[in-house]
Amino acid sequence: MQITSLPADDSMPGWFHTSAARTPRPAHIGQKKVRFAIVGAGLTGLAAARQLALNFPNDEVVLIEAQEVGYGSAGRNAGFAIDVPHDIGARDYIGDVTIANKVLKLNTLGQNYLRQIVQEHGIECQMTESGKYQASVGEQGTAILEAYRSGLAKIGRESEMISGKDLPDHIGTSYYKQALFIPGTILFCSLPALVKVWRIICLLMSTLLCPYNVR
Repeated sequence: MQITSLPADDSMPGWFHTSAARTPRPAHIGQKKVRFAIVGAGLTGLAAARQLALNFPNDEVVLIEAQEVGYGSAGRNAGFAIDVPHDIGARDYIGDVTIANKVLKLNTLGQNYLRQIVQEHGIECQMTESGKYQASVGEQGTAILEAYRSGLAKIGRESEMISGKDLPDHIGTSYYKQALFIPGTILFCSLPALVKVWRIICLLMSTLLCPYNVR
């Protein structure tokens, strides 16, 4: 297969260029037949490659990346790992409680994997149990926050409504009139985590080939 187009990412992602230099592997040329081929070395691709390598240590896993690990969107995001669901089509942002609880369970599982990997391998990614604030500047936004708090209560998630006069002590600005604080969100610098997990994956099994830069 001939790849003719690569993602049109901005060439100056701050986290990428301020982190330690890496030496990308050479592009793969020719054909390769394996049981497991994963396209994309972002958060999802790396997680999948790691789990496959652990579950099937005798099989070869190929991780295909068009650029460098951490250069794409996974290495540019704000680094929020959020536990609570967000159904933006529902009035209370929760929607169907059964589905919301399944999403919450899945998100929490992912967070626990992240904590485990960071702790086991000493990954320096500035991880903090920060929680998150959702703030409003007017009555309409405040009504949405109240509805969201009601929805979170349906799935047993705690939250705290913070008045405008107290917000500067929390977020450093008096611009917002009210905010809903929801504990459970993890804040971390995703690029160092991505690169370290990639290196961990490469050590899991001698036949794991990662990443292929496709050309």
